[in-house]
Amino acid sequence: MKKTIALSILILFCVSCTKDDDTSIPAEQTVKDDYTCGYEINGASKSVAKYWKNGFPTNLSDGTKNAYTTSIKIVGSDIYITGFENLDSNSQALYWKNGERFNITDGTVGGTSLDIEIFGSDIYIVGREGSKGKLWKNNIETILNDGIFAAEVLSLFIINS
Repeated sequence: MKKTIALSILILFCVSCTKDDDTSIPAEQTVKDDYTCGYEINGASKSVAKYWKNGFPTNLSDGTKNAYTTSIKIVGSDIYITGFENLDSNSQALYWKNGERFNITDGTVGGTSLDIEIFGSDIYIVGREGSKGKLWKNNIETILNDGIFAAEVLSLFIINS
């Protein structure tokens, strides 16, 4: 009788302690943050530049002028976003780092910033100013065409500096 009770307890213990009771979430199923950027039209029919983290919006522009975002990169805890804002007669290329705005061009001719990469402490941005395709490294420009025909640089990728 004692053997039957001991055997029953052992079976009950083995059945109640299976791996199926593990409530931890596997690494491949953990929640990751989702970032997107774009713009939204406000009540004054102006485009407000913004980004969304996990579906929650953050305004980057004040909505008084049309502003747009074009790309977003996350490096560590820093959020980098490229874009442009329409001024009176031209657009001004710019970027935001953690919501703080940095102008790339002065807006005397139309400009856009379209993509950004971060390598170490260097910030690389591509786009255009007027009819010239440009690369800016830490706000120092390199013109990539002669300007006779319009050009615009859409994307960049850095490999080993």
